Amino acid sequence: MARIRGIGTAQHARRRVIRPWNPLLIFGVDLELWLRSDLLVGFSGSDVLTWGDLSTKGRNFSTTAGSRPIINLTDANWAGKPSLGFDATPLWLDSDDAASVWKFLHDGTGGGALIVYRLNSTAAQVALMTANTSTDIGIQLWGRVSGAQTIRLPNGVGGFTFNNGIANAINTNYYGYFAYLEGRPVNEWTHDLLATSNQGNSSGAPVAANPTASLRIGARLDATSGTRGVILEIIAFSVYPSDQQFVQLKAYLDTRYSF
Repeated sequence: MARIRGIGTAQHARRRVIRPWNPLLIFGVDLELWLRSDLLVGFSGSDVLTWGDLSTKGRNFSTTAGSRPIINLTDANWAGKPSLGFDATPLWLDSDDAASVWKFLHDGTGGGALIVYRLNSTAAQVALMTANTSTDIGIQLWGRVSGAQTIRLPNGVGGFTFNNGIANAINTNYYGYFAYLEGRPVNEWTHDLLATSNQGNSSGAPVAANPTASLRIGARLDATSGTRGVILEIIAFSVYPSDQQFVQLKAYLDTRYSF
């Protein structure tokens, strides 16, 4: 009997370790936005009309028929999961203060956002965007009009390093995920879930008085052409996560995307 209980205990412990945490369980009411391209996505043909918010806050993204992003069910998928593809004209999912939809990003009280993405391109000019140059693709978080706060993957540079100096783990298929976390208005922090360290940056921190601070997501190869960048998930939260929340969030991503 003791042996059976021991096995059961070990199995139970293993189940606890690999428990598929989800952002709503991890952050509760502090989860501000949770978009997944395999859930709550509405279409017109292949065009995405709505991308539903799973956070319970109801911050759904919607666009007009015939515009991008498109649902991606081809070889650009990640682990067989649907993704939102930005492979036509340049397009941004963009928040602004006037709509007050994602205003929690602007209040200067701290928080973060995480994007799960794949950059499916072999072009020489591949970058995680600043939104100011036509050769960038990817994600900008809490950027001013001047682009003071951005995350960028350098063009044509051996290895992959963000311009804040933190290495990001991206495999040869350009898979990757990262977190960019705001501390207080005078001290922003980035935190790499997969790699080494945190780094402070006090420039361009969004505050309530700065209505240009925003979350922008998109992909482009040049001023008129898109590239095959795909996004699977967006998670935004209004707290600086605890160490345990970071562990749980990484476990969720590891389990879901088989890292």
